[in-house]
Amino acid sequence: MMFDDHLNQDNNGNILTSEELLSKFSEEKEQIKFYLKKITKSDETEIESLASIAVKDAIKEQPTYSDEDSAQVWLYKIATNVAIDHIRKSRK
Repeated sequence: MMFDDHLNQDNNGNILTSEELLSKFSEEKEQIKFYLKKITKSDETEIESLASIAVKDAIKEQPTYSDEDSAQVWLYKIATNVAIDHIRKSRK
């Protein structure tokens, strides 16, 4: 599912609940997992964990989202930051 530009709204303009927002992010999770696997070269278990962290971070950071960026680009920025943090930690 591709995100629309209104992250916290449904197609009718209604504000999404936290559960609905989680569902929206979860639909994008498979693409996020593929993206994270390309960046981190981690195993499936680690990728699942990283994708879950990215989704949780996105829900937590949702109030900071602005409509200036595409919601999908915003989510991938969060996933990129999760991947960078993972790579840094694994080098220690």
